[in-house]
Amino acid sequence: MTSKENPSLCGWEQYVQDCDWDSVENWWTEAFQADPTDLACLASLLSCLEDLVPKITIRNGIENSERHILATDPTEVWLERENLRGAAEILELGELAAAVEGPPKPIGLEWQLHREMIEGHLNRFLKESEVTKGNEEFSRQKHSNQALGQLAEIDHLERMMCGEMDETIDHFWLQEIIAEASYLAFEAGRHTQAAWGKGFEQFAVSGINLNQAQKKGGAMRKERLGQDTSRILAEMHRLVGEGHSVRRSAELAAGKGLGSSPEANRKLWTRHQKR
Repeated sequence: MTSKENPSLCGWEQYVQDCDWDSVENWWTEAFQADPTDLACLASLLSCLEDLVPKITIRNGIENSERHILATDPTEVWLERENLRGAAEILELGELAAAVEGPPKPIGLEWQLHREMIEGHLNRFLKESEVTKGNEEFSRQKHSNQALGQLAEIDHLERMMCGEMDETIDHFWLQEIIAEASYLAFEAGRHTQAAWGKGFEQFAVSGINLNQAQKKGGAMRKERLGQDTSRILAEMHRLVGEGHSVRRSAELAAGKGLGSSPEANRKLWTRHQKR
């Protein structure tokens, strides 16, 4: 069914259904050139492609993130979904998303939103209990306080420099420069810290894997012991019902391979009789 036969369709639907990605590319670029303000159909196409292209989880050490598969990802990632490679290329190129999202926000606004997120985390850290022990100079709260203070210093520097300028337009220009430098410096610091921490991640990963293995092993042991306990108690109950003493029943059960010893069986019986 075409868009002419169904006015609710935009025109790209059949191309997507056929996995004709060249036609999809041609359709949206022509539609955008014809009317850059009519973005509803472009937005619906973008949403469709984002739902259609599979996502994968990428990991390195303790870092992990989810993203759409890329056209440049290894062949094994694309097994049985080669027909979606063209859709992934459109998303990866980013031009459709840029058309839908419109002109980029001023860097000052981007930094403001980023900073609100940062300060939200830092203020939360100040209220939470410490996760490490030792000198408070290296505590999470101390680091958080220092970071908040340094962010405030950026504001102080901005106000001081703007005070040296007469023209309001110059204030905006300077604020944008400071915002962009702050954003880049923060991201550079974050990646630097991540790079420094890679040397320790191997131990963190080992600890996480060990902890998960212990939990899994503990659960398996608990399940196994629970099953053994039921069998021991059932046999003990049967033997006691036949007239055997608890001690003799514990011995007979152990003789059948139930329980680690007669004494352990007797104690198990006693514990459960008290419940």
